[in-house]
Amino acid sequence: MIKAVVVRILFAAHGSIAFSRVMLSAANTLDDVSMPWWMPYSNLIGLVLLFFETFITLYKRGGEDYKYFCPSVFFYLISIIPSMVMLEYDQFYQLQQSDCQIYYSQINETEISQLSFLKKFDDSSDLSELEIRTRRDVISNSSELDAYSTTTKAALPTPSSTPPLIGDHRFKDDALDVLHDLNFNLKEGIANSKELIGDLVASNDFDEGVWILGLHQVLLFFLVLGRWMLPRGGISREQLSQLLLVFIGTGADILEFVSETIEEGDPSQCSAILHYMIWTVWAWSLMQFNFVLTASTARKQNVATTRDATRKHTKECCGSCCQGFFQNPDVWGMLMTLFIQDLPFAAARCYFIFNLGIRSQMMIFFTLKNLLVVMLQLYRLKVLWQTRLEYFTGRH
Repeated sequence: MIKAVVVRILFAAHGSIAFSRVMLSAANTLDDVSMPWWMPYSNLIGLVLLFFETFITLYKRGGEDYKYFCPSVFFYLISIIPSMVMLEYDQFYQLQQSDCQIYYSQINETEISQLSFLKKFDDSSDLSELEIRTRRDVISNSSELDAYSTTTKAALPTPSSTPPLIGDHRFKDDALDVLHDLNFNLKEGIANSKELIGDLVASNDFDEGVWILGLHQVLLFFLVLGRWMLPRGGISREQLSQLLLVFIGTGADILEFVSETIEEGDPSQCSAILHYMIWTVWAWSLMQFNFVLTASTARKQNVATTRDATRKHTKECCGSCCQGFFQNPDVWGMLMTLFIQDLPFAAARCYFIFNLGIRSQMMIFFTLKNLLVVMLQLYRLKVLWQTRLEYFTGRH
């Protein structure tokens, strides 16, 4: 009973810390966001329900949890998910107000400046096709044109209608040298602007990002440790150990999905659809921690006798191998993992690649990994179905 109380205290403490961070954000950046006044307090519902669940479990059930469902984890998730989503939205809102605005303005300025610069030199009759193509390549590889505008006026020669006196070869060398200096100044200006933007944003976003990542990590640790410390509720120690191993792997996949999908500095981080899909799939995947479906069934003694009795009972009561198939905890565990985690992760990542154009190496790798896991899960279900069919018909 003491362990049950300690686990629920840890759940409540983590939810309270997340709530305090939400209130701090609501007083600062989220104050400008249009939302219902009760939205920051929504996670208190989970904390209140967790308190009543603790009272009922201790005084009515003696601290014992249910066998297949864990109410304390469910109320813990209700208390923590709204807070985490609001903190993530706060960080996204700050990104929209700072980096994304700078990114969009740079795109517009780049397009306008490139058109004017290329038009200026395309109109000149003294430049060869090679020189024009060289200038086009230099400009197309540049993303910041503030330093370029001043350097161009001072360094580049003004085109004239008469051939240069120093010779065509000398003119090409001078033009290429000027373009090389221009490219160097552009890179230096971009580096300085990035450093300035980083200094301006670091004081707010860095601390908030560390808090959010820390809350994500503590959430998954508490889910595993809490399941370990809570009373077993009718499952064996072997099943509990297997369940904890499954939880650790599942938690690592969920943390990777929510924290590593968006790469820092990538233009895709300004997409609202990307963030909303990540939050939705993340919240949905956490629901599997409410259920206590182990990865394998417990060993049974007298296997031969039990096999004959089970076959006879199934033929008399069920009349079909399908019902016996779904009585297998392995089947329910794999189906739950498929529909709550593996399929949503694979679908979301495929959408990111084909619709949002996020084709980084890690994104492609994890997408292929999710698809491979889905195929292996389906193959495992097929094997269990065939085994059950042979077992039901007596071919063993």
